[in-house]
Amino acid sequence: MGNCKSMPSPQTQFMQTAKVMFFNGIMKEFREPIKAGDIIGHNSGYFLCHWDCLHIDKFMVSVNSEEELELGDLYFLLPLCKLQYVLSVSDMAAMVFKANSAIKQIISSR
Repeated sequence: MGNCKSMPSPQTQFMQTAKVMFFNGIMKEFREPIKAGDIIGHNSGYFLCHWDCLHIDKFMVSVNSEEELELGDLYFLLPLCKLQYVLSVSDMAAMVFKANSAIKQIISSR
């Protein structure tokens, strides 16, 4: 019997990171634990929202600054003015399109 070590696929590697979709269309991956406040601290005037908390016709919810980002999850860095903003279908579609494009680019570059 031989020893064998499998390499993680690009998709598996992608799931092992917390991803933040920045306001400028760039997605950054974090492999190490990081708190929301660390990201917000470098981006004043913005807040982090977990993808699972985005609901059409609902207000956006900010991630607590003390919360660690979860590996495999997606977050959006949005302007503070959007915090009191009800998410529309077109807003959600634009965010999903932007995130999908960034994800495809990350996976294809691996």
